Amino acid sequence: MKQIIKNIGKILIVLAVFMTLTNCVNENLDASNQGASVINAKKWFELNKPGLAVLDYTQNIDWGNAIVSNGDKGTIVEVPLILKDNVVAKVGDDKSFKTYDRLMFFPDKKETYKTYHVLITTNDKTFDSNSKACNFYKLNTDFNGYITVLNSKNEITDFDKYLDLKTPSKQLINKTAYVSVVCVYYGYWDENDEFHAYYQVGCYGGGLSSSGGTTYGSGGGKGGADVTTTDKALCEASLADVTSQAFSSSTFLGATTISVNSSTRTKQYKWKIFDCLGYSLSSYETGVQKKVVNTDTNLQWEWISLTHNNIASTGFVAGVSMSYMDISNLATIGRYNSIMNLNYSVKFSLACQGSPVANELSFPANHIFNVND
Repeated sequence: MKQIIKNIGKILIVLAVFMTLTNCVNENLDASNQGASVINAKKWFELNKPGLAVLDYTQNIDWGNAIVSNGDKGTIVEVPLILKDNVVAKVGDDKSFKTYDRLMFFPDKKETYKTYHVLITTNDKTFDSNSKACNFYKLNTDFNGYITVLNSKNEITDFDKYLDLKTPSKQLINKTAYVSVVCVYYGYWDENDEFHAYYQVGCYGGGLSSSGGTTYGSGGGKGGADVTTTDKALCEASLADVTSQAFSSSTFLGATTISVNSSTRTKQYKWKIFDCLGYSLSSYETGVQKKVVNTDTNLQWEWISLTHNNIASTGFVAGVSMSYMDISNLATIGRYNSIMNLNYSVKFSLACQGSPVANELSFPANHIFNVND
């Protein structure tokens, strides 16, 4: 009996060792398969260089933290993106919202992929973009935010239409409410805490929303505000978001002396009259002044005339066509100070399903030019 027990003990030990080794092999196989999926996606990416706009603002593609998930649509590889040091995302006017970017590889054919930009927006400070709990097939139940998928043409993708998948967007608030359009931009904040946009990523909202929606893959039914909506109302709201950030300015940019002699001098002046998300307008004026006798060195020149020359634009607003018209100008000439009053209009146009949505606004601008500027 003792020998039988001893032999059974040996068998159990062998079985335990075998099961441990088998589990290790299975785990290694899973890890190997995951590693192979990432390696294949990376090779394909390096050969094909997809034209996703987010890559222009990306400093590092974090392949080491790639997330691999499997399901009925195949093996999906998602790789976190780290933006360049001088690039941040602005979500509406609320700085509490943060965005996280991923590069997603969706299997097309053998070892070929369709690539997408996954944009995750949330105000949850504990959200971990590298967490494997957040993937194409699964999302934390307590996630609060939006997930948007953009295709290789940098368009918000309707997976229901193109891939027969569910792509709900979980809303930023968990109650039925009208969600105003919130647009996301890549850009930077200057020293005056003003934001300058490089690129408009996309916009959320524009309709009634209700709680629901859990994943951006093959999860539950569609719920929340549908970010894939491209109807005219959303386009108009998106354009309104841009125009709400347009304002008149009166920033002096400098003066250049064109000519000077013993009795007169002529200067050209430049000042910013308009600013909107990186697009600006500057006005150019010509001033003529006469030399006078005065013991005060600051009062040896007096104004003769101030003439408006032209307006010029710099920069752009991604996705929006901008044009302007110089309407009127009036100069008020003083002894040591002269004022230029301008009126101009700016036209904003946004392409929407082939039909542009446009809005034209008029602005006043004025600046006081000192004779010693």
